[in-house]
Amino acid sequence: MITKHKMPIAVIGLLILFSAVIWRNVQSDFNNVTWKQYIVGSGDTMWSIAQTSTVDTNTRDIVAVMQDYNEMHNVNLHPGDVILVPMSK
Repeated sequence: MITKHKMPIAVIGLLILFSAVIWRNVQSDFNNVTWKQYIVGSGDTMWSIAQTSTVDTNTRDIVAVMQDYNEMHNVNLHPGDVILVPMSK
């Protein structure tokens, strides 16, 4: 029997597991892509750059994978930065 003190731990564990499964499914969409260098210009955002990707998935997932692949800890971009953008093969 789960006590009321162990319930939050169980819920957190399930949320972590669920998040990991979703993240694995998102990343599987990017197994068969090439990565194109993109030079950041004035006014570019991760969202606008992700929209140039030819991968057939939603922009939010593309932004997340771009952040992960480019080892970015935030979405702050500066003109002249070079990031990699996924493109369908």
